[in-house]
Amino acid sequence: MHSSQTSASKGIPIDDVRIQGSALRKKYPKPKDVDLAVFVDDTVFNNYLKKAFKGKIKLDGKVVDISNMSDNNLLKLAEDIVNNRKSYNGKADTFRKMFIDKKISSKKTNNINVVNNFREIRINIANKYKHLNIEDISIQTEQGKLNLKPDLKLNSYE
Repeated sequence: MHSSQTSASKGIPIDDVRIQGSALRKKYPKPKDVDLAVFVDDTVFNNYLKKAFKGKIKLDGKVVDISNMSDNNLLKLAEDIVNNRKSYNGKADTFRKMFIDKKISSKKTNNINVVNNFREIRINIANKYKHLNIEDISIQTEQGKLNLKPDLKLNSYE
């Protein structure tokens, strides 16, 4: 999937938006909260991470340039962070978790703003639809650990 539509020029693809989580698995008529997931392909996802973590991942105090890394090299980096955690900074571990889980949350994560104003976008949507109690919006891939079923795909409207 290559993103053809973006949310009100915010840079977030809206071609594949789904409701996920307990809202669809609970037996109760009214869910406690709603989690939204924006699904993107691996290239789009990895580009978000490359942009967000550019100049922020450090190995033994030296910046690791990820801007031109292939998907395979990003995977090798994530694996190296797991194996040599003490040699990397905290932001490297945040990158590793996002890369391995294939999920970027709108919640604050180690002061990394992966998508411009992502937290504020969630807050604005939550305020607009207060009755839904929107807990989180995530950007993730089909292969991610948190691609939870069942899910409900939403039609995109501007």
